[in-house]
Amino acid sequence: MRSTLTIRKPAFAADRATMAAGCLLSCFVVWWYLTANRYQTLFYQEQTQMFLFSRDYFLQYLKTPGGIAGYAGAFLTQFFRFPAAGAGVYLLVFWWLCRSCRALFRRFAVFEASFFVPFVPALLLLPASAGLMFRLGDAIALAAALSGFPLLLKLTRARLYFLWLPPAVLLLYAVAGGNMMCCALLLPLHALRRGEGRGMRPLAVFAFMMLVPLACRRFPYTVDVETAYFACTPFLHPQGQAFFFGMAAWCAACILPPAGMLSAKARLPAKVTLTLNMALAAGVLWAALKSYRPDTERIIEMGCAAENGEWQRVIDLGKKTPPSPVKCFYVNLALQQSGQLLHRMFACDQIGTEGLLISAQDNFTCGVLGEFYFRLGLVNEARRYAFESMVGYSCYGEMNVRNVKRLLECALMSGDRRLADKYDALLRKTLFYRNCRETLRSLPEPAEPKNMLIAGVPELLEAILEKHPAHRMAFEYLMAYRMLEGEYEKAKECYRRHRAEMPYDALPEHIAELLTLYRYVSGAEEDFYLEYPVARDTREHFDLMDQLLHYGTDDPQIWQAMEERYGDTYWFYIQFPLVSLPKMQQNEKTIY
Repeated sequence: MRSTLTIRKPAFAADRATMAAGCLLSCFVVWWYLTANRYQTLFYQEQTQMFLFSRDYFLQYLKTPGGIAGYAGAFLTQFFRFPAAGAGVYLLVFWWLCRSCRALFRRFAVFEASFFVPFVPALLLLPASAGLMFRLGDAIALAAALSGFPLLLKLTRARLYFLWLPPAVLLLYAVAGGNMMCCALLLPLHALRRGEGRGMRPLAVFAFMMLVPLACRRFPYTVDVETAYFACTPFLHPQGQAFFFGMAAWCAACILPPAGMLSAKARLPAKVTLTLNMALAAGVLWAALKSYRPDTERIIEMGCAAENGEWQRVIDLGKKTPPSPVKCFYVNLALQQSGQLLHRMFACDQIGTEGLLISAQDNFTCGVLGEFYFRLGLVNEARRYAFESMVGYSCYGEMNVRNVKRLLECALMSGDRRLADKYDALLRKTLFYRNCRETLRSLPEPAEPKNMLIAGVPELLEAILEKHPAHRMAFEYLMAYRMLEGEYEKAKECYRRHRAEMPYDALPEHIAELLTLYRYVSGAEEDFYLEYPVARDTREHFDLMDQLLHYGTDDPQIWQAMEERYGDTYWFYIQFPLVSLPKMQQNEKTIY
């Protein structure tokens, strides 16, 4: 009786420690998805897929290995529209994977005194889920594969294993896809641990499982060899954060059991085991926190706020985010839509015209740039970039909600009811967007120019103003573009031609600063201000900055005074840009 109590005491202590660690890690998981990575995971994944309640959509998933786990993941992902539900779904998957790993280690009789090791694969999936290529179905497939290992082990030992095992392996392949390879690798290792004389049977099962993807890639599936072996695994798309941490989680599930077998002979004291567990916990949690990308989280949140028309929220988020083209693009769009672009533009970070109109480089930036053309009223360009973005997301194998909603809006703007009915019929097969057409906000007025075969953005904006002289967004973006390029003459001419059509109660601050600077550079006479009535305070403000510049900026006090007083002006941007500006013309004064 004493020996029995002595053997079970450490396991009982480890179980209590595991329960305590599980409670703490559950809080960490909820924080991770509700606070730290809410938009990178929940919002982004929900918007980049579209679960349809239709027979064709279900059969589409069944055409690929692991399609059952993928379909289940897509079904659950649609509930990410509600952050609390999304965090709850991920918490359930986290505990499923932890329990599967715990049961796996018990089959190998390893890590019985360890309270943290069963959580390692599940914790590594947390930073993987923040990657833009991650899908919930991949985590479900891995958990399903590890849960199916005990059944495969039992069937391997059965007398008629050659009758029962093939359908079980095919079913596991249909559910978990390439994650079945994890079970295939663990079977001979488990036989080696037990020292079974029938060692050839696990090896035969291993060989059969390795040949199943090759045999099934033509029937019942029609996929390439890479998809046949790596479907629903991080190895299918080997790039980015989702691949690195997803691969680490997958390898941990395969490597930890044999590592535990090798270390089983080393009987470590309880204190050493506790210390090693604490060190492992610290290392894994540090790696997860190190992967946290707050700037990416804020940029995706800015995209969400821009889609919902929450412009002040976009501006506030921009204050917390370092300068980048996407960040500056969203802030400038929010300033224009809220009527502040020519008043507060240079109070925010500006990196040149790349921050005003970003270049479309991938599926994400195509969606971002499409927001500009949609707000501008260029229906065809907005539709084009929505299609470009959707094609970029084709690696997921389905349409996504965000672009289908944009295509519906474009169809309604252009008056194409048949096309709008087509997209509306798709959205009505979803759970939460079936009434999207009825709840759409007011749409911008179409503003197609006479000729769309125009090379540059300034020329496009000029063409819009030629057909729609009172188009405020086109005017303000054209003025901002000229100012960011340092084209004083073109900016002044643009204002002169269109000022009569613009409903400004007073001269916007940045236009006043441009006109003051233009007079200084061009050497115009004092009567220049009769045509362009710039306030005397603004002119005196400029003269004082000019004097400070002649004193030099090497003096820290002068620099601090200039930054505090002029940091939000166009003059300060021209003199101290965040990026290098094009060289001025020779007849312009070198000070500017």
